[in-house]
Amino acid sequence: MMMMMMMMIMNIRRRDKQTSDDKMNTCLSPFEFSLYSLQLVRRRPTFFLSLYLSFAFSFLTSFLRFSFLSFLPFITFHFYSLISRLSFLSHFSSPISFCFFPPPPLLATPPLPSSNQQ
Repeated sequence: MMMMMMMMIMNIRRRDKQTSDDKMNTCLSPFEFSLYSLQLVRRRPTFFLSLYLSFAFSFLTSFLRFSFLSFLPFITFHFYSLISRLSFLSHFSSPISFCFFPPPPLLATPPLPSSNQQ
């Protein structure tokens, strides 16, 4: 993306040359490059603003997509364990939930044979 932007700036600079001295000098120092790019931004602000915004948007979306997908299993596991713990605790602490959702019955043991039945 930066290479494309530099190539566009260099092409626009080549088209905008006016003197023969400029035609001979094709190598720019970093200071000249920054000054010339500022001149181009002043001349064509909407183009460079849209270029900058598209680059920033693509960078942010790729970064956020990577960070969200890498932390998704971690987040999901912890939310699930937290919710299961809270639901387990609230089941025994709230009388309303105890009435509507009673705990599972304990395993019933068969009755012992008594001597009276025989």
